Amino acid sequence: MPDLNPSYLGHNVRIDGKWGAGATALSLGTTSYVAGYISNSTPGDGVGGVPCAASSGPFCNSQAYEIGDAPRTGAFGLRSPSSFRLTSGLRRTFDIREGLKFIFGVDCQNVTNAVTFGINAGNLEIPAGVNTATFGTLNYASSDSRDFQLSGRLSF
Repeated sequence: MPDLNPSYLGHNVRIDGKWGAGATALSLGTTSYVAGYISNSTPGDGVGGVPCAASSGPFCNSQAYEIGDAPRTGAFGLRSPSSFRLTSGLRRTFDIREGLKFIFGVDCQNVTNAVTFGINAGNLEIPAGVNTATFGTLNYASSDSRDFQLSGRLSF
């Protein structure tokens, strides 16, 4: 777990917009959405391999044999990419004659056809991989498609 850099002056560590902004199948895994990747794992160093106090990045490596002070979730207001999924159903009953009804139904999964972005390795909360080159990079998108299911039932 990294340390938070006490000399970091920025208010936001998010770069390149919201999660998945402008992502395509070809660019997925190449665009970083969070600043603060530390290229070496030397204790006490920050971004660019300089001591934490002189670093301009939001995170620093914790000292040897110490646990960092960054919160497990929500450092600098960061949250994982949201997942939004709307599922809906519709039913209609038709009276055919007395004692006989036909019930027609439609169910839809992922009505809005929304894409969910994420990282395959663990959660996306800080401290997941601050020393890895893919820190803050999304490397998968959900493959949920909009699906409809039609149903009919005779009730007598």
